[in-house]
Formats: sequence, structure tokens, C-alpha cells
Amino acid sequence: MDDEFEALGDLLTALASLDPRIRGHAAHRVLDFAEAAVDALFQAIARPENRDHIGTLVYVLRAFNLALHGHFEVQNHALSILSGQSFDVTAEQLRLAERALDELKARENLPTEDVELLRDDLRLVLSRLGESMRRTP
Repeated sequence: MDDEFEALGDLLTALASLDPRIRGHAAHRVLDFAEAAVDALFQAIARPENRDHIGTLVYVLRAFNLALHGHFEVQNHALSILSGQSFDVTAEQLRLAERALDELKARENLPTEDVELLRDDLRLVLSRLGESMRRTP
């Protein structure tokens, strides 16, 4: 049955099916593709030869909402990749990021303990960005 839904168009059509079995299978295939896409994006971002050309890759990861909604291991992986990058940010962008961080709350797949650890890690990243911004003329 997996071979039936290899093309994205077929998956989208199957998601609109009136048959719950077909819809459910198609939804699982979409998830399989999404997980494979996230893995491929992380691998591409981590490659040293791509270091200066990852903007689009990171932008596409935003569609998966990993930074605030993913599993803790995924978030740590994202943080380790992003911490090796350099970014030009404005004071307003830092304020918005800090506000979003203040609003970060526990969820089904993100328990309170993980939120606190993630918040600490992200505050450190924001602090480094702020220091870097202040040093740049």
C-alpha cells in the first residue's frame, strides 16, 4: 500500500478521501516524508561545505515549527547547529525572541522540565547574540 502514495499529489488526493483508512494511511505517509525531510535538512545544514549557504535550509525548517514545538532532542540538535552559525540581528528581533521565549510553555511533547532547560539554552544564545550586536559598530 505504501507504493500507492509516493507522489505528493497522490497523497494530497488521498487526504481528501472519504475512506478513513485511506486518509489515515496517507496522513502517516505525509508524516514519514516530513520526518525524512527534517532529517535531510539537518544533515545538509550540518555539512561544513554548506556553512555559509544555509539560510534557505533553516527557513524551510521553520515550517516544521521545531524550535518551540518539537521534541527536546530535535531542539538540542537545532540549537547545536545554530550555535555554530553567525547571525546579524537587530535589537527589535532580540526583543521579539525574548518575548517568545517568555511565552514558551509546557506541551504534550515538551514537559515543564524540558521547557526550563530549553529556555536556559535559548537565553544563552540570545545573550551571545546581544553581546555580538553590541560589539559590532
